[in-house]
Amino acid sequence: MASVGLPGTSGFVGEFLSLAGLYKVSTWATLIATTGIILGAGYMLYLYRRVAFGAQVNADAAAMKDLDGRELWLLAPIAAVVLWMGVYPESFLAPIRNDVAAIVERIERAAPAGDAKIKEDDKTTAKYRVKVDEHHGAAAKGHGGDAKGHTQSAKSEDKAETGSAH
Repeated sequence: MASVGLPGTSGFVGEFLSLAGLYKVSTWATLIATTGIILGAGYMLYLYRRVAFGAQVNADAAAMKDLDGRELWLLAPIAAVVLWMGVYPESFLAPIRNDVAAIVERIERAAPAGDAKIKEDDKTTAKYRVKVDEHHGAAAKGHGGDAKGHTQSAKSEDKAETGSAH
């Protein structure tokens, strides 16, 4: 079911992050990709219904037994990780955030102007962005930032907005 991209699974997070990145470049490409994802998910669910709940026409397949305990023990950790990645993806994204920020900084120079009209200086999303040190090309973590990549200035903006300290 993770390959269908159902919410709460790792496939959904991957599709959402891909579409969010594509949206910055082209809203039309995002619309087409979203349509493809929806049609693909519908087709996969249709096939799953036919395979899992359809009529049994093959005698060899009908003779196969269901999963035994050993096979369930092997699949349970995989299913747990798929659900963990879907419910709490931050535990997988946080360790790679600084490296990704450095790569994004290098390729942003060649990036075409997108048609999405996203406001880069929007205060509501500023606290979620990774701050990049302009001199070293590294993310702000370790340079006055915390584990989430917030710099001291972003923390003071948070305090000013909420009126409380972190």
